[in-house]
Amino acid sequence: MVCRSLLTRSGLFAAVAVVGSAATLATQERRPTPPQPFFSWSGLDFPAEEYQRRRQGLLDELRQSGGGVLLAPSAEGRSHGATFRQSDDFFYFTGLELPQAFLVVDADAAGDAPSVSLFVPGTDKRFENPARRNDFPGRRLAADPELVARTGIDHVVFASRIHEHLRQWAEQGRLVRVNGGRPGALPPTEPAPLRDWGATHGLLDFLRREHPGLRIGNAFDDVAALRSVKSPAEVATMERACAITTAAIREAAAAIRDGVDERTLEGVLEAGFKRRGAQRRAFDSIIKSGPNSLWPWRILAAHYDRRNRPMRAGELVIFDVGCELNHYCSDVGRTFPVSGRFDARQRELVAMVTAVADAVIAAIEPGVTLAHLQGVATAAIPAVERRYMQTGLFFGHHIGLAVGDPASPGTPLEAGMVFTVEPWYYNHDEDVAVFVEDVVLVTQGGARNLTAALPRAPDQLEAMTAGAGAIRVMAYNVRHGRGVDDRVDLERIAAVIDAAAPDVVALQEIDCETGRTDHVDQARRLGALTGMHAIFGEFMNYDGGRYGMALLSRHPVEEVRNHRLPAGAEPRTALTARLRLAGTEQRLVVAGIHLYQTEGERTAQALALREALAEETAPVILAGDFNSVPGSPVLEVFDAGWDAAGKGGSRLTFPAQAPDREIDFILVPNDGTVEVVSCRVLDEPVASDHRPVLAELRLIR
Repeated sequence: MVCRSLLTRSGLFAAVAVVGSAATLATQERRPTPPQPFFSWSGLDFPAEEYQRRRQGLLDELRQSGGGVLLAPSAEGRSHGATFRQSDDFFYFTGLELPQAFLVVDADAAGDAPSVSLFVPGTDKRFENPARRNDFPGRRLAADPELVARTGIDHVVFASRIHEHLRQWAEQGRLVRVNGGRPGALPPTEPAPLRDWGATHGLLDFLRREHPGLRIGNAFDDVAALRSVKSPAEVATMERACAITTAAIREAAAAIRDGVDERTLEGVLEAGFKRRGAQRRAFDSIIKSGPNSLWPWRILAAHYDRRNRPMRAGELVIFDVGCELNHYCSDVGRTFPVSGRFDARQRELVAMVTAVADAVIAAIEPGVTLAHLQGVATAAIPAVERRYMQTGLFFGHHIGLAVGDPASPGTPLEAGMVFTVEPWYYNHDEDVAVFVEDVVLVTQGGARNLTAALPRAPDQLEAMTAGAGAIRVMAYNVRHGRGVDDRVDLERIAAVIDAAAPDVVALQEIDCETGRTDHVDQARRLGALTGMHAIFGEFMNYDGGRYGMALLSRHPVEEVRNHRLPAGAEPRTALTARLRLAGTEQRLVVAGIHLYQTEGERTAQALALREALAEETAPVILAGDFNSVPGSPVLEVFDAGWDAAGKGGSRLTFPAQAPDREIDFILVPNDGTVEVVSCRVLDEPVASDHRPVLAELRLIR
């Protein structure tokens, strides 16, 4: 009777649902999500050979300094909260994101004994949860065959055996070495509750507590000798990190004005980091204004809400910021006027501090020491100002995987070393602080400033702020990303753009989903790579897609028009965008130009464009490839309303490797609404067959 009473219409459906649910659960139990291979979630940033060279270099260093076994621990795995970030030494020598592992480098190994070993957990506990098998399916580590195949480290041991090896080394009287974080004797350890010692002290505490008979030595100098000299691959990554940082500082500087608070600028800056691909900040961003600028970071950070004051006209705001890209850091500093103009004393101090930095950078070359650079810096400071300058070491620090990369202060500089130059000025008598910081690479012939694209002169710093109405415009014919080496590489084009840090870019010869460029929407891709708004303007259909030009903008785009021009050998348009300068009510129109082919055709196109732009009420900037030289009839068409921005240095733009013509221009209104601060051709001979043109402009109210 009970069974029959259940077999009503609704009861039958309910029973079927229960059976179905049970079947589904059974299927899930029978078919759980498969375990995840290690390299489906991670990979090597550089070729395996680079890490092998580093490990061999470490063996050589250890053998020269007394031998022993170096122990480099990896970071703890994260199961929630902040993203896992590997410890520097372990990552430098392996490139791996293994949690709770050890790299062991045995400089005394003989015969068949392995000189390099990885002690690795059998599985990754972060991927395990018995109650939720389908979203925590497990991941093999030590037993993953790809670990050996991809890294070249052929001796992988279960991490649980590290105690066994440490006991053996203690019994044998072997020297076990760790990176003590600084030269000289290893620091003492204290019980953890008294102080959070970090990785170095945690490892020392573990070794001294669990293996008290172990001989422990410091390998700081050995590690520093390697990490302080960057490979070309490391330098390329750091250059990209510096380009991201300078571009983000430009965006944040454009938001500086009376009443804006410091944390708002942090938000603009750090969004710029993320949009351009940086995984995280290199350190907590330091943006401090007015009275806050007079105090070091650790004092400000000791208070919960100290770093969120509104800025006021007449004050200075200091940026000391950096991002992290693929584990490598940047660290850049500038001082800006909140009102858009320095007063006379502020201008004097910015110029003075920059001159000190310039003196240090000019003195950098292989063979000199950091102590020598400190002497150069001190000599460059006017005597009356020396009491206010921070004179630790040489006004800077080595940088790489960490913003304080290991380096031995007395070691002469070598090509490939990268460090910051950062003279600080704190004057509590006048209540004023000024700061500039650049990242510098030692080269065979001297030094190269990796952050030189970010202005340092007072006039240029003023032009970057919202109060100055500044804007940087680039014109670049990129030949659908195809360089003179015949390689299509949009990442390379994006790196050129980022290094110049423009606000608006007029791009010519852009493909949209054509067969010749693998059906990529190039405007959208370049927008994603540079963190800018992207607009495509079609000329014509081509090779299964479309061909035309593009505009990239960091400023909000209010209106877009693609003006059809008289056809020549190919159809042509002029792409215009009306922009609202971020943080202001100022408007600007930028028109991308690519005229073609004969002089008569280009002249007709120029006349049509001039007529189309006649009704614009905002200032109009023309930028692009005019395919015509100065003094030609085409350029004369625009003389009634525009002037070509005068280029400093070389004016020639085409062909890129050995330019002999000036055909790429940025034209500004000649009615006094736009001032040219500077304009130059960038020395980029490979990424395209044209060289880019960059102009720094100021809108006059």
